[in-house]
Amino acid sequence: DDFSQVVRRYLDSYQLENALALATVLYHEQPSETHLSLLADTFIRRRSYHEALDLLQSATEPRNRYLKAICFLNLGSLREAEDSILCCGSVEQDLGAAGYHLLGVVSKRANRPDQAIVYFRKCLALDPLSFDSFKALCDLGVSDV
Repeated sequence: DDFSQVVRRYLDSYQLENALALATVLYHEQPSETHLSLLADTFIRRRSYHEALDLLQSATEPRNRYLKAICFLNLGSLREAEDSILCCGSVEQDLGAAGYHLLGVVSKRANRPDQAIVYFRKCLALDPLSFDSFKALCDLGVSDV
């Protein structure tokens, strides 16, 4: 809707206080998973991960589970980050390459390099232009990327 586009415009221009104020109004006036995602994204861009998590605790849509995983990752809660992605549905179908990349990052930080390699390769299979996954594989010593 038009109001969501205004919030997105403020997010895109990093006018985060404007985005937060409008996203808060939008979510409280018209609660939905889409508006929840917009508000949570605003908190995440402000690095307010706890506030975003408070909003996302009961979220079920793939985009919001992904945002929840981002929060947990930034707070160092690796198990919870992984669970947020793997809890429901298909990673590939729901989150695509980004989901696999995030699982690779979580696995790498959790000192599971073999699993990280699997996830980064899955990401690249879906998105061959994912430089982050390519670099992560190189950092893990993979030579046949």
